[in-house]
Amino acid sequence: MHPEDADLVKQTLDRASEEGKNFDHEYRLVMPDSSIKYVHVVAHSLNSESGGTEFIGAVMDITIAKKSETGFDRYRYRPGANLDCST
Repeated sequence: MHPEDADLVKQTLDRASEEGKNFDHEYRLVMPDSSIKYVHVVAHSLNSESGGTEFIGAVMDITIAKKSETGFDRYRYRPGANLDCST
């Protein structure tokens, strides 16, 4: 996960779990080669037989759509630096 997204993702998941609510969220993943993938997560909450909350959903790679929106051909993550959009 991209370090800048980690707190918001944790808050979203914690809140959805505590309140038993559905969620729809976008965030970034830093891949082993330092490229960045954008994902869209949609989850529906269900009450489990044990009384807890479970989620069923989908994770979709939306990187190509994000690249076409911004016109950037390549994304790289460098800790301590902004996005490097080299082509």
